[in-house]
Amino acid sequence: KRQRDSMSECSVGCERWRGVDHHRHDGHHWPTLSNAPFGSLQKQVSIMSLNLSAKIDEIQCHQHADTSAALHAIRSQLQELTKSVESCQSEVVEVKRDMVAIKHEIDTLQAAKEEIEELRDAVDRLEEQTRRRKIRLLEQVHYLPASLPACPPTLSAYQPINLPTAHKSC
Repeated sequence: KRQRDSMSECSVGCERWRGVDHHRHDGHHWPTLSNAPFGSLQKQVSIMSLNLSAKIDEIQCHQHADTSAALHAIRSQLQELTKSVESCQSEVVEVKRDMVAIKHEIDTLQAAKEEIEELRDAVDRLEEQTRRRKIRLLEQVHYLPASLPACPPTLSAYQPINLPTAHKSC
């Protein structure tokens, strides 16, 4: 139909051309065309126009198919990327959860370490106090006068005493 419309428009244009005064206003003549070559040119132009229209339609059809295929491929890739991102997000959530648990464990271990250090310091202080008491007691026992009874009775007044064992007889 498009071919017929373009041919009829061309025919109408040709008829108008034939009826126009071919004299230019400056006194020169327009070139005149004979009907036979002009009709042949008109047919060639019409055929070329039809061929060109068919090629354009074909190209547009291929472009549409190519575009559809490309869009389908892009959509598939987007779906894969979306799944990958969702998987990464869930892994990130798990890692965050693990990090919170690890931080809690580290805090617990740090508190236990500090408590152990405090206990070591307390034990060191007690050992130092015990050592001083022992030395003081040894000094006191070592310088007891001979007139005082020694405890236990088998020990002499100036003999050093080992304090770790307690005697009930005193």
